[in-house]
Amino acid sequence: MFIDLIKIKKKYKIGDVSVSHFGAHKGQEVNNYLNLNFLEIYLYEPQKIFYDELKKNYSKYKNIFIFQKGIGNENNEKELIIDNVEGQSASFLKPDLHKKYFPKIKFNKKELVEIIKYDTENIYSNFLVLDLQGYELEALKGSRQRLNDSIEYIICEIFRETLYENSPLFNDIDKYLKQFEFIRVETVWSIDSLYKYGDGFYIKKSNLNRLKIFNAQFKNFFNDRNIVFKIKILFRRIIFKLRN
Repeated sequence: MFIDLIKIKKKYKIGDVSVSHFGAHKGQEVNNYLNLNFLEIYLYEPQKIFYDELKKNYSKYKNIFIFQKGIGNENNEKELIIDNVEGQSASFLKPDLHKKYFPKIKFNKKELVEIIKYDTENIYSNFLVLDLQGYELEALKGSRQRLNDSIEYIICEIFRETLYENSPLFNDIDKYLKQFEFIRVETVWSIDSLYKYGDGFYIKKSNLNRLKIFNAQFKNFFNDRNIVFKIKILFRRIIFKLRN
């Protein structure tokens, strides 16, 4: 996750939080959730090897609940395509430009896993985290009721390009969430991938004042067009020419 949880919790005055984290992997964010005193922590990880690791490491906590499930827009079983780098790029979608930008990563395993619609889960949380390698929009489509009545905050992996086949881009996620009155207020792109993917933090507009909404829209204008990155590249080229 690229979003700084400590920073956003303070900046946006986020109160009591229960989180549902889909694509929990090894539980890299769990210590942050605990340190920030999240009330309930629901971890969903479909890959058996990492589900078992989560159970081993976090079953002792009374407020952590662990499920071997994925999330989508149906209650069914689906084939997960797994990479050779600790399952970090595993997806329900076939790799597309991922093969171009990350040629060393091979998708050479598959695992049949259970997927569920979040709307059908009998739990309550007001914070949703989606790290699903391009399957985020399908997950949101299966969460319509919760987006309407309980979810207030979302951290969602977003993409500038189709790293996976038919994966939505960041503006597709923005457009879908807009109908539920969510606005992207923070965006952090991965520098290592030349800003091809990152995380977006969304909040219900009812939790924002006009100034914060304006600030978010202003930042998104520059961020979405990658203006800062383009300026950096321009300066590097100018300096290179001057030196040579």
